[in-house]
Amino acid sequence: VGDLVARVKAMLMGEGTRAFAAGVDLRMPTGDENNLLGSGALGVRPFAAVSSSIGPFAPHANVAYQWNGESALAGDVRAGETADLPDQFTYVVGADVLMAQRLSVIFDFFGQRVIDSPRIVPRTSTRTGVAGSVTLDDIFFTSESFWTSSGGFGLKANLAPRLLVAFNLRFAIGNGGLTDRLSPLIGMEWAF
Repeated sequence: VGDLVARVKAMLMGEGTRAFAAGVDLRMPTGDENNLLGSGALGVRPFAAVSSSIGPFAPHANVAYQWNGESALAGDVRAGETADLPDQFTYVVGADVLMAQRLSVIFDFFGQRVIDSPRIVPRTSTRTGVAGSVTLDDIFFTSESFWTSSGGFGLKANLAPRLLVAFNLRFAIGNGGLTDRLSPLIGMEWAF
């Protein structure tokens, strides 16, 4: 089991088919970061969401900022030192299209700005010695911010009045960061 996330979310405004909600996610470092099963750091992510519906078409947008604590993954693993995981700004723009009474198709575009993250950057080095000079390919570490983007396609089904099940495929767009080219996700939500 990786990190657990607790969410509190409330609708702040609802007018006809339009709604505005806000909330906060709390990521608890319950997974083992040394076995890539968690982040090893507490994370707090306030967010806002807007949605509407026009017949069977329901556009939505979300925006969030995540603050992260210290983890061995961001520090020097060999020395056992921790450092802050990079903070992240994220947004999602997409739509659900109602295909049947309890079935929707989902399309989403995801953007993410990773703030001051350690990065490996290629460079060339020239060394001069007794035998002359040699140019070598090399790498160095830097700290910089970068954008990533991805798309998503999926299905949502209301299997019971308060039970929502989703299946999504998320795919990378561009080469902005370390990511899977294609990631499946199965989710379940219970409303109370």
